Amino acid sequence: MDQPSDNHIIQSLYILFMHKRLGLRITAPNLAGIIIPQHAQGITLKIVGLLFLLASLPAFAQSEISGTGLVIDGDTIHVITDSGTIKVRLHGIAAPETNQRGGKEATAFLERYAEGKRVRCVLDKTRTPKFEIGTCYVGGQDIAAAVVKAGLARDCPRVSGGKYRAIEGPNAQKLFFPAYCKP
Repeated sequence: MDQPSDNHIIQSLYILFMHKRLGLRITAPNLAGIIIPQHAQGITLKIVGLLFLLASLPAFAQSEISGTGLVIDGDTIHVITDSGTIKVRLHGIAAPETNQRGGKEATAFLERYAEGKRVRCVLDKTRTPKFEIGTCYVGGQDIAAAVVKAGLARDCPRVSGGKYRAIEGPNAQKLFFPAYCKP
């Protein structure tokens, strides 16, 4: 039997993935004509299954983190976990930078709210080169909502879909509104 091409392998992996996702039972004979020689089907299926499991672990492992909060500014925190420190940008809000009007106040508020406390973040699986993006909680309360409600950050509708718009008060509306937030 000829060596399978990379394209055939990718197609076969996709078929395996879709069968698994749809809950269909995969048997070795189903794949015999695609990429797997008859004598290697059992071990190959086990290896492919293991590879899929390993490939999915980082997504699950990174979907939620918890640890001690260390505030960077009004919309960014470090979460110190047992396995390291993760920089998280609060999803859906824009707080002024510390050198902008209201920036020091936003940072001070967030320090009182989350500094040194147990923080749980649900990461939305997007990231920038600098940080993860997520919704974080202290005592079950959304940290971003607290900063917006205090008038120290703006809802960022392009990112949040307007999630915090209803709680954005008149003081928050006076803050700088970054271009990346405009719908």
